Amino acid sequence: MEDYNLSHSELATLLNISRSMASMVVSGRRSLPIDAEIRIFELIHLMKGNAAPTARKTIPVQNRFDQEIQQLKKRLHRQYVNTTLKLIKMDETIRSYEETYQHASSILMNIEALSPVLAPGSAEACMLEAKRKDKLNKMNRSNEAVRLELRIKKELLLAEANVISQYLATNA
Repeated sequence: MEDYNLSHSELATLLNISRSMASMVVSGRRSLPIDAEIRIFELIHLMKGNAAPTARKTIPVQNRFDQEIQQLKKRLHRQYVNTTLKLIKMDETIRSYEETYQHASSILMNIEALSPVLAPGSAEACMLEAKRKDKLNKMNRSNEAVRLELRIKKELLLAEANVISQYLATNA
């Protein structure tokens, strides 16, 4: 950050990240979180708008800012594409999970069809029915938890895609 004469603490404050994160970013050990990149983009935009047009020094700085903005836009676009691909994969996962759940449910229901083959009230029939009900209850509880988790993950991906899309659209 020597180019901008900023300390790690000042950088952290500007980008709303911790000082240790700023240090790791500057040293190349970590990449910036997307919200910090967006903050940089906003700061550059602000600086461009408020910079007084002066002699030759402004032109190279302006070009560097434009290059940084373009790089940030490219990264945001790649992030948007990756998020969209994750959404597609999430839809496939949800569909596959639903198919697997339906298949398992039908197997458990088919076990119920075996009950008449066994003597009614026999130990085997009672044990089979108890196991079937237990498996069905466990599967239903697990199914609800998994469905909720998948729905939450999908909503988070949709929110991320929307934020990036709106940001790219308004700052094109």
